[in-house]
Amino acid sequence: MSDAPDLIEPLVGFRNWRVIDGSLTSPHTGVAWHEPILCARCLSEPERHRAPEPGCDCGVSAYHDPQERFSTVDFRGVSGIVSLWGRVELHDDRVRAEFARVEALATYSRWSARQRQAVADVAAELGADLVDLHEQADAAELYGAAVAPAPSV
Repeated sequence: MSDAPDLIEPLVGFRNWRVIDGSLTSPHTGVAWHEPILCARCLSEPERHRAPEPGCDCGVSAYHDPQERFSTVDFRGVSGIVSLWGRVELHDDRVRAEFARVEALATYSRWSARQRQAVADVAAELGADLVDLHEQADAAELYGAAVAPAPSV
């Protein structure tokens, strides 16, 4: 794990969510994304700190590589692209950041019309683009710089 330097261009990463009651919701924490931008806040007690912080799980987490399988096996699942900035912490397979913006949601050709519409509605609400599930890596170049894994020490 290492801290990333301040960058002019945001980083991009890939996330998974579930569409629940018309909102993107983290499958791990249950945090709903009601706005396009999420600012991470650490809620750990007794000492709250700015997110992300080494040794804590706080921060918005995103993967270095597109997550194609999640949307194909979870009937509410949707993957997508986020831009990341602020305080950033790099890990081998993911990055944690202080701020994240939903840039695009990925659609899967074998979804039902109902799931496609639910994802399209969420994308419209958040001002996000729609991209094909298998074209996330190429589309990510439009939103920022790719995240390289943390160097091994």
